[in-house]
Amino acid sequence: MKKWCTILGILIFTLAGCQSSHKTAQSANLEGVQTESTQNNSERQPSESALEHEVIINEKVYSFRLDDYPILSKYVHNFHDPLKKFQSLTFKPIHEDLYVVTFACHQNKCSTLLLDLKKGASFLLSDLSALVDQQLSIDEAFASFLFERKRENGTNIHQLLVIDLQTMQPVSLELDNDDNLIPRPNQYQYEIQSVTFKNNQLLIVSSDPSSITKNTWLETTWTYK
Repeated sequence: MKKWCTILGILIFTLAGCQSSHKTAQSANLEGVQTESTQNNSERQPSESALEHEVIINEKVYSFRLDDYPILSKYVHNFHDPLKKFQSLTFKPIHEDLYVVTFACHQNKCSTLLLDLKKGASFLLSDLSALVDQQLSIDEAFASFLFERKRENGTNIHQLLVIDLQTMQPVSLELDNDDNLIPRPNQYQYEIQSVTFKNNQLLIVSSDPSSITKNTWLETTWTYK
């Protein structure tokens, strides 16, 4: 009798162990399915940067994705609400769907970005500088941007960029003649007082880097294409 009780106890213990193992396996399988499902849902849902949003600028509605503007996207993602920060920026119109945006400012030194909100393209114009002037060419195919920095002695130096608005790339500047040899105006080497478009040329009034006399102004003509 005692032998049969022992056998019966072993059978009950074995059966209970099998059921426990089965439940454990079922639980593991269920967790695996749930994890896979969560991962799949995460993969299927695009990030906010990849989603299309709408913004109204100059009474125009634009659809945009933050991913289209990597530099600006990286900046706005430093904030709690990247989309809200993007929409709070000041978009200064240049021509049609082209805008200039200044951001990441510190003591009047900013980063400046040229945006084409229709094409979803951008070009970084300058860093750690102040945009003091911008102009559109007569044929509206080019734009000039004048940036300012200060030397340690407090005097101003400037950088001039001329951008082809179709390609959103800077063009080269060449002196129209060699009467007044002067470095190119895109290298922060001297002060630029004024910039004027004239046909396919630019008239630039600048300080003369070769002169030791202060406030000696020089007018030069530059061809940009």
